[in-house]
Amino acid sequence: NRLKNLRNKRNLTLSGLAKRAGISKATLSVLEDGKGNPTISTLWTLADALEIPFWKFVIGVDENRKYLISERGVNVQLIEHSDGPPRIEAYHMTLEPHGCREAEPHSSGVIEQISVLKGRILTGPTDAPKMVNAGETYTFHADCPHLYVALSRPASALLIITYNQKR
Repeated sequence: NRLKNLRNKRNLTLSGLAKRAGISKATLSVLEDGKGNPTISTLWTLADALEIPFWKFVIGVDENRKYLISERGVNVQLIEHSDGPPRIEAYHMTLEPHGCREAEPHSSGVIEQISVLKGRILTGPTDAPKMVNAGETYTFHADCPHLYVALSRPASALLIITYNQKR
């Protein structure tokens, strides 16, 4: 229901949103009917296509209820958000051993800061990732493909996303 309401608020047809997001109309229809199980990547793509913050998909109708979203051994839960300016979102991310999240580029100017709480995470731009250990923080521009990978042990991190103030 939330997806359909957000789409309608932006006066987009199902076909229009499908084209904007690069997701099939059939997939969107299944999601709007509440029968699908979207990945983190799908939700992020839809949020960008709708020009809304990702957190709108990861909270309940009651903004105090926050959902855990899982994909390929990676779990993400919204901790807090600010509508800015700048817009900021904070997430707790846990990764199972060998958990991997390959993220699409955000819009221009988006910066991510990851502070590893436990374990080690290979993260950053896909073409030049960095190994970040517990107790370390790494900041990178997220307007390019980027990733988060736990190697042989579980890991957890605090992820802060700061959006371009112009958006």
